[in-house]
Amino acid sequence: MTVNEAYQQVLTKLQQLNAQITLKLPANLLSVRRQLQQLRNIQQQLEVLQNEMRLTIGMGGSPSAYWKYCFLSEQIHQMRQNARTLEILAEEYPVDPEGATACLKSFYHESFYQMSIISGSSSFW
Repeated sequence: MTVNEAYQQVLTKLQQLNAQITLKLPANLLSVRRQLQQLRNIQQQLEVLQNEMRLTIGMGGSPSAYWKYCFLSEQIHQMRQNARTLEILAEEYPVDPEGATACLKSFYHESFYQMSIISGSSSFW
């Protein structure tokens, strides 16, 4: 697999995972638990993807491969951070539903641009 093929494969997977990094509140406790589990699962998938990427793109040796690796690493970091923030809000929801819902609205408002970067980056390289 070439570096470009690996890059496109990782980018496609990131786009799929990014679409799943959501939290819908208000919700019943069962729904919150399911969403919490999904966010944790996504974080694990991102960690695995990061490790796999180090072996494929990170070993490319060319300047282009290096910049692609850096770009994807930053996207993964941002997505993991977003998933973790939503995980914390999901954990907080049973304790303070109004506060968690307000924080969620603020999070989506402030991070709208950041979360949409990955969806338009397939032509980045």
